[in-house]
Amino acid sequence: MDEKQLQYFRHKLEGLRRGQEELARRLNEGLRMPLTDSVGELSSYDNHPADLGDATFEREKDLGLKILTEEQLSRIDEALGAIKTGDYGKCRSCGAAISPERLETIPYAAFCRSCQEDLEEREDTSYLYRPVEEEVVKMPLDSIGEDNKNDNAFDGEDAWQDVAEYGTSSNWPPDEENGDNKQNEA
Repeated sequence: MDEKQLQYFRHKLEGLRRGQEELARRLNEGLRMPLTDSVGELSSYDNHPADLGDATFEREKDLGLKILTEEQLSRIDEALGAIKTGDYGKCRSCGAAISPERLETIPYAAFCRSCQEDLEEREDTSYLYRPVEEEVVKMPLDSIGEDNKNDNAFDGEDAWQDVAEYGTSSNWPPDEENGDNKQNEA
């Protein structure tokens, strides 16, 4: 990358940094304000919970934006440092040149498009899926065979029997003679 392009990207990164610093400053000011002051009420006692929910949501959104802004500032600083060391525009993973189009769009890009895609494929996205607890929860109809699914319904009695397996107030502590928690047969 020639000196003219480096100056162009340095100027672009510095302008982007100033904008992100201003955004971070405004977000910090807003987050320092107590919640009751931000909604303009003397007390939160007489407000409907949904009104406070809106204010809490906005506060959480601002906190998320603050974290994103700080991450972008860090990436911008790394890119400015890479300009000083002569590594700007080179992929951190494979060392290939990052395309000027990519740098124009994302001036703080540290990886070429191919390496970025590989990185995103390997990234842990398990937090996007359902909680692990759901894997151990047994669906009520799982124990019924395919032939009988249409004939049987899981009702209140079935639910009580499933819960009573773990003991009830009439047989607490659980039946210990056969080593399980099943309800005594009467």
